[in-house]
Parts: sequence; structure tokens; C-alpha cells
Amino acid sequence: MNISDKVFFRINGRMYWWNGWFGSQLESREWFGTLPGAQRILFGKKFTVFKSERDGLKYRTSWTIDLPDNIDEANVKLHWLKREMAKLI
Repeated sequence: MNISDKVFFRINGRMYWWNGWFGSQLESREWFGTLPGAQRILFGKKFTVFKSERDGLKYRTSWTIDLPDNIDEANVKLHWLKREMAKLI
């Protein structure tokens, strides 16, 4: 299944969007800013805040998953993440 920019997911009570560019994989909108380096466990994997910035009344937060240094292994992990998120649709 193809994940578009308009598809959102509710994970652990929070809304997330797929954002597969510029080093981050997920994006969320939250009422409070989340400090860079903060972590959450989603899909049993650790996600770290890449960037958090004010967007109107909420904060737009980008999340990144720890990726291996090897590009092939990193691609496998990203494809796995997209498949897991597609199951939520």
C-alpha cells in the first residue's frame, strides 16, 4: 500500500503522519513542544525528536528512527516501517 502525505495514524493516542524525507520518518502535531533528543517507543522501536517548531497554536515535531550506517540495511528498516504503518490504515 502506498502511504501519501495526507494519511495519518493514531499511535498510542497521538496523531502521526509519514514524513520520509530529510532524515525524519514521522511527523506529529502537539500542544507542547518536545525537546530535541526526547524519545518515544512506537512499533516497539525507539524514535527520537529530530526537530520541533511552532506551527500556529501547535508544535510540528519530526521524529526519526535509529538507522544503521549501511544504506541497504537502512532502506530495509524504512520499508519495514512503512509496511507497519500501512497496516494501520
